[in-house]
Amino acid sequence: MASDNSDVVVKKVQPYPILVNFDDEKGQVFAGNIVKLTTHGFLVELNETVVRIQQRFICRFEFPVMGKAVQANAHVVKTYDQFRDPSQPPVNPDGSPATGSVAVRLAELHFIRPDSALRELIKKFLVAIGQLPR
Repeated sequence: MASDNSDVVVKKVQPYPILVNFDDEKGQVFAGNIVKLTTHGFLVELNETVVRIQQRFICRFEFPVMGKAVQANAHVVKTYDQFRDPSQPPVNPDGSPATGSVAVRLAELHFIRPDSALRELIKKFLVAIGQLPR
């Protein structure tokens, strides 16, 4: 008797964005969305939150589908600020922010001394979503 896989429901889940929560050294907590992840760190969209280069955080997030929770120390290495409004061009022809635009803040963070278990977990996730070759 052959099994019929047509009854199996496969729910596809987008790998990004990944919700991440940050705790800074002053005890402030805020959230962001990881838009790209690597074994060295990640790129996160922060909306209105402002971060500074070398600022350190405890980052907590969970991998989609895998359900594995991660807690890691990271620091900011680069920031990118952009002003945009989905209904308008991002900037006026003269380069000034468009009327009604909102600030979108991206930050690149690198993990601080990640252990081999964290690197392996990230690598496993990246292979599973096709971002890294098998």
